[in-house]
Amino acid sequence: MLKRTRVLRLAALFGGAVGLAAALAGFVVADGNSIAVVDDGNVGAFSSIALDAEGRPVVSYDDYGSGGRLRILHCGDPVCGSGNTVVEPEPFVISGLHTSLVLDASSRPVVAYSGGGVDRSLRVLRCGDASCSSDNSIAVPEAGNTGYATSLALDAGGHPVVSYVDYENDDLRLLHCGDPTCTSANVITTPDAGDVGEFGTSLALDAAGHPVVAYCVVTEANCGELRILRCGDTTCSTGNAIVTVDAAGDVGSYPSLALDLDGRPIVSYHDVTNLDLKVLRCGDASCSGGNTITAVDTVGSVGAFSSLELDAAGNPAISYIAGGQVKVLRCDDPACADGNVPAVVDGVGPLGVRFGTSLALDAADLPAVSYLDFENGALRVARCADPACKAGTVPTPTATGTEVPPPTSTSTAIATQTPSLTPTSTALGPTATSTSTPDTPTATTAPELPPAGGGSDGAGTDLWLPFALIGGGLALALAGWYVRTSMHQ
Repeated sequence: MLKRTRVLRLAALFGGAVGLAAALAGFVVADGNSIAVVDDGNVGAFSSIALDAEGRPVVSYDDYGSGGRLRILHCGDPVCGSGNTVVEPEPFVISGLHTSLVLDASSRPVVAYSGGGVDRSLRVLRCGDASCSSDNSIAVPEAGNTGYATSLALDAGGHPVVSYVDYENDDLRLLHCGDPTCTSANVITTPDAGDVGEFGTSLALDAAGHPVVAYCVVTEANCGELRILRCGDTTCSTGNAIVTVDAAGDVGSYPSLALDLDGRPIVSYHDVTNLDLKVLRCGDASCSGGNTITAVDTVGSVGAFSSLELDAAGNPAISYIAGGQVKVLRCDDPACADGNVPAVVDGVGPLGVRFGTSLALDAADLPAVSYLDFENGALRVARCADPACKAGTVPTPTATGTEVPPPTSTSTAIATQTPSLTPTSTALGPTATSTSTPDTPTATTAPELPPAGGGSDGAGTDLWLPFALIGGGLALALAGWYVRTSMHQ
């Protein structure tokens, strides 16, 4: 019942938010950035992007139009203009939810994701080559209703480490694979239990290979607090510490975490109460003191589906949804304390409906963002022409360079392993500074979807106002269908 309440509340909030955004936004962009429609036909949900050594995007995502199929895109050039390839590593299995992709040392994709339908098993794909076209292997480290809200990193030995949610019990889980293909000696632990992590986990490894995870606790239908888990060892088996870093309202949904050079977490997340995008910068590696929280975008309903990466100077670059638009914000300092001005990358117009973002920075710190164009059922990849994406956007909608081969599973071996489940000793730490929060919080994840708003000088408001209700109504219907589909795929 709680999950159904969340879906209805989020769908209604999103629909109203998009209507408001259509009325408020000026829909002004300049020229310079590029957008490629790299795949279509009701595809592009749950995307995750990385860039290979030549700056070409590699993206994992869900083909939800076929009932749910994992797809891997490898672009033929940095702007995905030609020579793209798309493969389905397991075309006859309903899967592809909640994907998280990284590239190994040989630029071969590794993807953690969930099955769909009645089987939400955690799955890990190890591609045999850069395009995932041969010699792939798929492991199922934990069967059952698991694999929700995955986040993946590779340790120094190339072994996958994954944070995810046991969907049946809403517990936070941590997988540390015993080998690069996750086929033996895996260790699974439960660092936090009880309504936690369901609406997003984000994981990074510190210099010692210890996992650090951001996630939220669910109260009622929304995230009630943002938490940071610091594992005491590489498998989160002992010496863990959990700190509540923000509990001021309904906060913490869809967090995105990175560690600075000193191992201090920096996290972007959504404040549902105020419909703002927030950034946390911890004062130390354990987030036990000196933390700062900044609302970096407060115009309209903003901040859903954020994705954060640190540039060479340690300053955050963040993509997120705002009123159905895709925005990128470039911070001028590690805490995003001053001078933040977001740029609208895509979704211009009263019916612009965009979902989910994933951001990566190239060698020149130029952002690349993958996301779902929901109104057209297409996966898009935007490439910014400058670090702040201020050049504006020149859409280049083309999928002509994308080849989708017929379904085949001959190159993929699937291994199912009985996991080694290890309980963890986790200490619940104090709440973060400048945040009023109970010292011993109960675990749960955070839901949060609302986008709206978007920022401009207000020009054109009268022109777009007649369409605001249309945009809101359409968005309500689409959002409701999308969320129901993703929950029950």
